[in-house]
Amino acid sequence: DGGGGGEGGEDGEAGSSPGDGGVEILYAAGVPPGEARTYDAVTHERLVVLFGGGKRSDVRAWGPIGLDYSSMAIDGFRQAAASIDGGVGSLTASQVGAVFSTAGNNLGEDEGAASQAASQAASPAVPEAVRSVQRAALERQLAGARTAGVPAILTLRPDFRRDLKAYLVAEGDLVAALAKASAPEAKLYLHAFAGRPGLVAELTRAHPGCFFGFSGLATHAKAWALQSEAAFECPRSRLLLESNAPLDPLGKDFKQQPPCVALPPNCDAGSTPRDIPAIAVAVAKARREDPSEVLAAATANAAALFRFEVKGLQAPAPPPLTRLPVAPRPRPPTAHR
Repeated sequence: DGGGGGEGGEDGEAGSSPGDGGVEILYAAGVPPGEARTYDAVTHERLVVLFGGGKRSDVRAWGPIGLDYSSMAIDGFRQAAASIDGGVGSLTASQVGAVFSTAGNNLGEDEGAASQAASQAASPAVPEAVRSVQRAALERQLAGARTAGVPAILTLRPDFRRDLKAYLVAEGDLVAALAKASAPEAKLYLHAFAGRPGLVAELTRAHPGCFFGFSGLATHAKAWALQSEAAFECPRSRLLLESNAPLDPLGKDFKQQPPCVALPPNCDAGSTPRDIPAIAVAVAKARREDPSEVLAAATANAAALFRFEVKGLQAPAPPPLTRLPVAPRPRPPTAHR
């Protein structure tokens, strides 16, 4: 995460290749919403050079970028603002520019942006100051990805189940940003999807090049109703599976299964790539498909999105499961409000 992520050495050469043990490591670079205040003209230019210079062929996507309107993001803003003498309430325009790089006219915005951000930060509506900075960074990076011709990896938080009001605001802002700064044919990847199921169908119509990633969240009983409906709505050609390591470990029923891929000794990470076959089982259950078909489709989709070849790769066999929530019956699409 962060501008210049995966940039390697100063000479700009790749850090790994298929010759290193037969494994090719691919990278994404971008500034995530939690670090949006650091996104200035210098960072933007570094990313433009990274994607446009041709020196790093292993950097395949711009991201993760997006919106995070969760309470954690708001608390992060408060802590950053509190680091300036006087706290949030006494911030001047120039001080807000120090906390919010985008507010200090660093990205070519008008001089009133800093004053507006300062008044927002000094008011009780601090979350709006956070949102304005995240939106600016998102739109600039979407435009950058479009110009560079690379996929944009998107994040959308908070979880639909945890904070409905904040989620709906974030979703609306994300849809507006995509309409403004992206293009219908652009490649997008909404990773670790935890949103409103209806959004899958809506983005598929407006942005046919949008992929959706399902993580260990799909194996949790409390999230099953929403996750299974979203997985059912997702076209097979736009389906991806991911670990979102280490944030989305498998649900307890899945943890009882023997691991499909061995972990190093004493490794007790949250979620890991070994979880992918189990996630495929949950997604396949929602879609009324065979897990092997889901694994094959997700592998092919990832190869197409990130431009890599799959030579003789066989995905691990999905584990047998003794318990799994019952997927909801398919029903005609409805308007979600």
